[in-house]
Amino acid sequence: MSGYLAWEEIVKLREYAAMAEFRKRIVTIERVAREAVAHDPSLDLREEIRKVYEDDLMDEIESLRVTREGLAKDVTIDFTTGLLPIPLLSTAVTGVRGLLKMGSEQRSWISTLLKLRKIGREAIK
Repeated sequence: MSGYLAWEEIVKLREYAAMAEFRKRIVTIERVAREAVAHDPSLDLREEIRKVYEDDLMDEIESLRVTREGLAKDVTIDFTTGLLPIPLLSTAVTGVRGLLKMGSEQRSWISTLLKLRKIGREAIK
């Protein structure tokens, strides 16, 4: 059944935590592109959707970059927790930060995009 998903896979995908964010993002991308075309009818809707999507994707990638301020904050937290006489505090703090980051990544529209891409590639095989 190449190119098709089973209903169980569709239900699982629909229940994926980041799917709501992905749907909102897609609606926003299309709305912005349609507004641009309404303002200038010489524009091509598909091309505008591509541009808005690309800009949105670049903004998301930019937000993942490590900044000097973020790095300084992480070093300060690690240094401070390392000075306190509480065993494994630094490890616990690092673990919590990692879990928070994982949680936000799983709610990101990008994680849904990557999941859909993977499902699409598997369905084509």
